[in-house]
Amino acid sequence: MEKESIIGGHSFPGSGSTEVESGVAVESKVPEESRDLILVEAAGLKKLGAQPGLLKYLAELIGRRDFILADARSKAFRTTRNYRFWKFWIIAGPLLDALMYGALFGLLLKTSRGVDNFVGFVILGITFFSVMVKMLSAGSGLLEANKNVMKAFSFPRASIVLSQILRYVYDTIPAIIVAVIAAIVFQWDKGLSWTILLTVPIFILMCLFGGGLMFIAARATFFLADIRAIIDIFSRAWMFGSGIFYDISRFAENPTVYSIMTFNPAYQFIHAAREVVMNHSTLTMHEWLVLSAWGFGTFCAGLIFFWGAEARYARSK
Repeated sequence: MEKESIIGGHSFPGSGSTEVESGVAVESKVPEESRDLILVEAAGLKKLGAQPGLLKYLAELIGRRDFILADARSKAFRTTRNYRFWKFWIIAGPLLDALMYGALFGLLLKTSRGVDNFVGFVILGITFFSVMVKMLSAGSGLLEANKNVMKAFSFPRASIVLSQILRYVYDTIPAIIVAVIAAIVFQWDKGLSWTILLTVPIFILMCLFGGGLMFIAARATFFLADIRAIIDIFSRAWMFGSGIFYDISRFAENPTVYSIMTFNPAYQFIHAAREVVMNHSTLTMHEWLVLSAWGFGTFCAGLIFFWGAEARYARSK
């Protein structure tokens, strides 16, 4: 039986095919093995660089969970691992930062007035705040650093951000534990309370909030690098406006300023951590709802914002 060659929608029997070039019929020899007809299921094909649906996108992310976890573990503690005594600096780093800022603000600027256990107050403040600001800063330029990978392979780009989020979760867990222990030690006379366990859900919600910021920063800085400078300036202003080194109750006489400062999500997470560790508080239902809204709301909004430009990441020059 003779095989057929399919050219331009027409079949030509025989060992070759007939092509028409400028009105002249030309016999072209097609290798025997290439003249078999191969059928491809059109339903399995998709347009390259097309914007995926959100639910399908989430399913693809779940399918790559093993890669995300493995990549995060491999990059965890990478910065300090370059040091000879990197395990020491994981613990000593946040403590030294807190002592430095505590001495500067508490002793020189007298912000310690009216604050019991000022050392624990500052250690918890600077450690919890550093989680959020590091995630925000890590999103800045993240996609640009992985541009070649994004162009070479087809995968949901959010997996890069999720891997980085988990990496910083791993990085900051030791510092959080050290900060909580230090805060307890400096008020040992108050004893221990089971409420310190509430730092776990507070930490999780705070990481979700920071992850949402990372998604937003990753997309924004990829298309406009100048936003990196704005993020740097904002981060410094954010630190001094989050009540890390002073009790914001001193602004209670100015309702407008006080309302703005208490609305700050960084302050709310820091305040919650101080309450459960230092004051043995369980927080009110309203406070838990607010923290949950900041955590889940920012993460979901950031992920959707990032997904909205998925089709543009690989095409960007």
